[in-house]
Amino acid sequence: MPTISVDKYKLYEALGQKFTTEEFEDLCFEYGIELDEDTENEERPIVNGEQEPPS
Repeated sequence: MPTISVDKYKLYEALGQKFTTEEFEDLCFEYGIELDEDTENEERPIVNGEQEPPS
């Protein structure tokens, strides 16, 4: 099955609301898609002295 990466905050902005992980998983289920993983809490590399934002 194909996998895509999506900026969570840009998606929430486009949808016009924020979701909890459970709410978002339910929304995905309604459309027949699956949240593979949320990488927001993973360590981000530091580039030029600043930590990169979540992707």
